[in-house]
Amino acid sequence: MKLLGAVVFAVTLTAQSAPQADASGEPAPSQVEPDIAPMPTAMPSASVEVRQGEVRAAAIALTDAQRRQERWDKTAAEAIKLLEKGARDLSPSDLAKWEELRAKLAEQRDEALAVSLQGTLPEKIARAQLEALGPPPEADATEDAQTASRREELEERLTLARGPSMAADDAHARAIVLIKEIDRVINSSQRGLVFKQVPSPLLPSSWAALFRDLGTKKIQASEGATVPSNLGDLGEITSGTVMIFGAVLLAFLGGLLASQRAIVRKLDRRVLQQSNAAAAIILTILRDLVVLLLPIGLLIVILVFGTLLDASAPVLSLVFLTVGLAGVVLVFGIWLGQSLLSPEIPSQRFIMMSDKRARASYLTVIGLSGVLALEAIYEGFERHFPFSAAATGVVPFILIGATGFLLFRLATLVVGRKNDAIENPEVGAALHAGHSGRRIDFIGIGARAMKVVAIATLLLSALGYDALARMFLSATLETMAIVALAILSFRRTMAIAKVIGGNFARSHEHMSELAPVALGILLIAVSIPLILLAWGLRPAQIGDFISVLRTGVSFGDVRISFGDVVTFSLVFAIGYVLTRWIQRIVEVTVLPRLSLDGGSKSALLTAIGYFGLLLSALIAITSAGLDLSSLAIVFGALSVGIGFGLQNVVANFISGIILLIERPIKKGDWIKVGDAEGIVEKVAVRATHIKAFDRDDVIVPNSELISGIVRNRTLVDTLGRVEIYVGIAYESDVALALQEAMAAVTSHPDVVRDPAPSVTVTEFGESALNLQVFAYIRDVARSNRVRGELHLEIFARFNEAGISIPYPQRNVRVEKA
Repeated sequence: MKLLGAVVFAVTLTAQSAPQADASGEPAPSQVEPDIAPMPTAMPSASVEVRQGEVRAAAIALTDAQRRQERWDKTAAEAIKLLEKGARDLSPSDLAKWEELRAKLAEQRDEALAVSLQGTLPEKIARAQLEALGPPPEADATEDAQTASRREELEERLTLARGPSMAADDAHARAIVLIKEIDRVINSSQRGLVFKQVPSPLLPSSWAALFRDLGTKKIQASEGATVPSNLGDLGEITSGTVMIFGAVLLAFLGGLLASQRAIVRKLDRRVLQQSNAAAAIILTILRDLVVLLLPIGLLIVILVFGTLLDASAPVLSLVFLTVGLAGVVLVFGIWLGQSLLSPEIPSQRFIMMSDKRARASYLTVIGLSGVLALEAIYEGFERHFPFSAAATGVVPFILIGATGFLLFRLATLVVGRKNDAIENPEVGAALHAGHSGRRIDFIGIGARAMKVVAIATLLLSALGYDALARMFLSATLETMAIVALAILSFRRTMAIAKVIGGNFARSHEHMSELAPVALGILLIAVSIPLILLAWGLRPAQIGDFISVLRTGVSFGDVRISFGDVVTFSLVFAIGYVLTRWIQRIVEVTVLPRLSLDGGSKSALLTAIGYFGLLLSALIAITSAGLDLSSLAIVFGALSVGIGFGLQNVVANFISGIILLIERPIKKGDWIKVGDAEGIVEKVAVRATHIKAFDRDDVIVPNSELISGIVRNRTLVDTLGRVEIYVGIAYESDVALALQEAMAAVTSHPDVVRDPAPSVTVTEFGESALNLQVFAYIRDVARSNRVRGELHLEIFARFNEAGISIPYPQRNVRVEKA
């Protein structure tokens, strides 16, 4: 009904946009726009033109919406018709058609969502005009008649203008349901193909059927195959001829690989002889090019030649294409094994092991690549020249057995590196270099998984589930290749960056530390979709995930997309960097010209930092287009949690702001709070950092500094008092003792004259007459040193004056029982 109303309104506007003439040829006087009240004759002509422009824009927008809606309805009708028929056990060609229809629906779903989010121009104008009128009056309030009439008119216009957006919402919801149903059909059909069981290859009848098929004169083309049963100009072609073509190409490729082996060995020797890191990296990259690009170039030529032969000689074209793709698999596997295991250069091995085990692992990887190349050849010809049903599982069983054996052997060689550590101390030291404590043995876990897959796939193939076994085995090998390629890319890129940007890395240590993290995140983001594709996830499903990242996820009335997150992060990062630069500029150029103490400078820099971060966050939110007004309820709920669960954090935060503004404690002060005493290192928003005299770092919450008793010995100045207690014998000359103590104090260069020092008799002790010496020094930070020097000076003067410092005396009386 909403869609029908929008179409009717579009037709009405289109008809009314051109004034109709009466019999005299003049426009009908009653012809006015239906959504605009009759205008007074005194209204300026500019206003009339604006209103007419709005009407024309609305008509154009609705006309575009009609065409777009027709296209959406047509695709949806096609999908509904296809789903109503139902489908099971779809062929590959049928699956391709369903995937094509699903891709079209996904594209239209995203288009409808974009239209719904963006809205039409008349809708935006009407909404802005309503906002300009202000909020509507409350239930018990009224507004003047003119404003109320204008508000009613704009609300009606907004309702009509939202027709295309509402239609887009309906189309978006419909496309989501249809896509889910199509995914269900495709996934069900793919599961049926994967779990399809064929006769067991262990049965003698299966082998007999295989030999019977190989002995026939011509292998029949499969139903619906691209290669016709009539082989054209080539006439009759046997399976032996096909094998001869493949053997010739493989022999040529093998000769090329053998010839390049000598070049690779020379480059390896040059790498080992190089002491220059840059030269070693260049030679390593050159070796990669020789191992990979030279054979791949030849194979590309073969593939292109096979494509050109498709029209005139389809079978020969099939031979070239299939063997060419198999050669790509073989060359890529050899290059990956050479680069990761590096049998000739131990320093470049990804898995540290002995030379003997590295060569054996490399040969195993070559064997795996060869078996996978044969698997690619078999799959290429299987689609066009299939075996009989009884012989279908025999060849896959042979290939799966060979692949499983090599995979199991590779896992055994990889795990055996621990034996190398026992036999070879150098390998053991390299294995444990840079690792301490407990760590996850990813290589050991991966090796165990490889063994399980090798055994499980062989059993599945023996039971007749060759499609399932091939899927698990190929997914495992592809995952290993993707992970290995990502690791190799990381190591090569970091080695090149280290050589090229060595000076930059030394001068920007923090940025150079973040570079590996950023590169690792990028490689992981690229590798995960590829691994998911290897394990059966369809590209359309990954496309849906990317679409969700692009369009965003709704949280109430707020929609956050990946682009918004990236924009927010980039703007905030730029603001953070600018804030640090401003702090540095102020610290270097401005603060030295101001007569401020160290604590004031630190407080000013801290305030600039927090203000810059707050401003950066606000600008980043605005740049990302996030409207946080609709999250007021959420923030209100969070405030309740802050009031209860986070009250200590908030108290410390507020106390930190008070400390920065009031500055009763600043950087460099000597304070004592509770049992903690030391020099203030930093006054942060949540806590204050104190460096104790025993070099411990003490973190004191700011609320304790505000609500508790704090002793600040350097708040106003650095003047401080030193107290010394000394006892003299009762028979000593007290006046002389007082005179010598005062002379010792006044002679010290750090003791000030105002306030004047003093020496007094405090009490009559058990063994001595106790004296107390007070002295004020210029820098209280030197109090311990000054106190020690005054002790030594008083002791020396008392000795010269013959004044003794008595020991405690005890009389012990022993009586016989």
